[in-house]
Amino acid sequence: VSLESELLNGTVDASVESNNLNLNKLSLQVLLDNLSLELLPIVTKDYSMNLGGQLRADSALKLNREKIVKDSSGTINLSIDNFSIQDLNYQGIDAPSLLFSDARLSLKIKNGKATIQEGSFISDSIGVEIAGDIILKKNFARSVVKLTLTITIGEEFKLIAKMIPQLKNGKISEDKYKVNIIGTIGSPRIKKYRTPPKTPP
Repeated sequence: VSLESELLNGTVDASVESNNLNLNKLSLQVLLDNLSLELLPIVTKDYSMNLGGQLRADSALKLNREKIVKDSSGTINLSIDNFSIQDLNYQGIDAPSLLFSDARLSLKIKNGKATIQEGSFISDSIGVEIAGDIILKKNFARSVVKLTLTITIGEEFKLIAKMIPQLKNGKISEDKYKVNIIGTIGSPRIKKYRTPPKTPP
């Protein structure tokens, strides 16, 4: 079965295949092209922002409808052309607008977990590298986030970094910081970076 639709001024192409009549096991491919992020303002308890750019994505997933979380696998690759962030406010602190030259995210899904294979967002003023996992739940908004962000900051953000305790306390060099992102997809939180415990030899 193939479907094509319009979404956020872009297009969505999806195809679903099954090798059995009861449709318990499915192969799903989804392509997103030129979805306008301007139509997705973000507002949470701690921060708000307006996004810009065109989202592209491709995913190839194998789904088990009886065990949709634990027994599904595949890959998801996202990229954003002309990605920008405007009107960013974090806990009352306004930040300069950002235009990213590189914005991409790749995930591998297996055994109920989405692992970040590549996460890179680069602008002249700030660079962010993302690592970690998302523990998936049937209600996606309740999926548990366990991410580490490595942030490289330019001059115009250094004063702001000193005003955000979670960032200030995660300084690892003159212009580089680490923070943890915890909580859920629906309610993420920034937390002071903690070095992972060493694995015994």
